[in-house]
Amino acid sequence: MLAGQATLVEAANHWLETKQQRENSLTVTEILDRVFAVKSGATVSPLPGASRKPRPLRDATLDNLRRFYAIAKEAIGGYHSADLTTEIAKRELSKAFRADSTFDSAISHLRPAFSFAVKAGWAPHNPLAGIQREHTPSDEIEVLHSHEEALAVIAACRDYRNDSTMPENLKVDATDALPAFLLMIFAAFVRSRCKAELGRRLTE
Repeated sequence: MLAGQATLVEAANHWLETKQQRENSLTVTEILDRVFAVKSGATVSPLPGASRKPRPLRDATLDNLRRFYAIAKEAIGGYHSADLTTEIAKRELSKAFRADSTFDSAISHLRPAFSFAVKAGWAPHNPLAGIQREHTPSDEIEVLHSHEEALAVIAACRDYRNDSTMPENLKVDATDALPAFLLMIFAAFVRSRCKAELGRRLTE
């Protein structure tokens, strides 16, 4: 076989493989809807060995998934999973989730959904696998400057799901964040006291 003929055969085989992948895979909206149905316990997992409905996630976790999935479907839901590249996914999701920390959180919720889709045969690849974190958290602990600030943070950790004054994408149950914030406040308090004690000893 001549070199030119080999190239044509390879191109034809690649086209057929791509065509088959597209026919066997789903759109992003279909994938997220199916994954959410499994996560919520509405349907049985299609993965090998799954013979019953999985235990549903907590309501707060499902609310977070529902929120991220809804925004993602608006951004990339129309793409066929076989056509969605890492570059396209990052570009479109960056527009939908503008803050770096929100973008990172969205990717951490969406990436497992695509991994599940690949295992289930709904997608040929995970386009989010190559997306890196945009926000690098600092090791420095922010110290609250007053007792009032600490109380305000604690008061903000409440259930906003039925709060009519909040935008739809912020109607979440924030009570799950309370233990984490209390630990952060305690850590900031201990750190500030240690610094004050160290300063006092250095001046003695």
